[in-house]
Amino acid sequence: TAHLAAVILTRAWTYAPDHVTRLLESEWKPRNDFDTQLWFLLQESSGWTAELFDLAALVLKRTPVHGYHFHHMLSTLGAEQPDLALNLTVIKLDRDLAEATDAALAQAPRQDSGNPREDVAWRLLHAPDRPITQLFESDESWESLEALARAHPKLFLDALWPWFERVFAVLKQIKPGDPDALGYPLNLLLDYRFDYEERLGLPETPILGALRVAVEEAAAQSPDWFETWLDAHESEEAAPAQRLFAHAMAAQPKRFAAHAARFMLGDRRRWLLGSIHDDTGTTT
Repeated sequence: TAHLAAVILTRAWTYAPDHVTRLLESEWKPRNDFDTQLWFLLQESSGWTAELFDLAALVLKRTPVHGYHFHHMLSTLGAEQPDLALNLTVIKLDRDLAEATDAALAQAPRQDSGNPREDVAWRLLHAPDRPITQLFESDESWESLEALARAHPKLFLDALWPWFERVFAVLKQIKPGDPDALGYPLNLLLDYRFDYEERLGLPETPILGALRVAVEEAAAQSPDWFETWLDAHESEEAAPAQRLFAHAMAAQPKRFAAHAARFMLGDRRRWLLGSIHDDTGTTT
């Protein structure tokens, strides 16, 4: 019956959108067993209101939405209302991060078996940070996210940078670094694929790729805004963030040379920014 209702209500969006919204709020909002039909109807809506955004946010918080269905929403809504699309992305990613954090914290350490090869293999597969880094290695299609980053870099960074900060904080909690290390925490985690660095034949993970594109485009399109944004965030204690900041300034040398000089001289750890192939590649 719910499937039949969804078909009828999909047609009704065109001539009675307020009535459809009231029906969804009164009948399906209080129950999560209709969330599949509710999400289907939301993505077929021709015009989003605050009420529809609240319904979508509720579904994302309480029900796993398959990547394909979310990205269909992202591509259609992002074309008309990119701010809403990015805010929904943050809600989905926050749910994903919470689940990954629980999985990471639940992993029990293993006693050495006496077989070094088996022990090393087990640690690679069950590293405490693995559930978090897998968020970035998802095979879900995030092309729409990169398109939004390219078209609306400032909106993207305003919405998603706080989520990346939460990722850095969780990783540092799960995998504390060596306090005597010369570089920043999380070195060699969440690796980018900058064009001028050796990629080792590995593809760029899509979420990190979208972040890279947003920072590059913000620096190129709105350098004054970007410098203000950079001033607010460049103290982030995480190597992936520091690499990204350095990369953005290096991509626009005539505009950011003075800022880059202050940046490099402001913390000696910035002389050790690089990839697994070259640990000073970004610095260079």
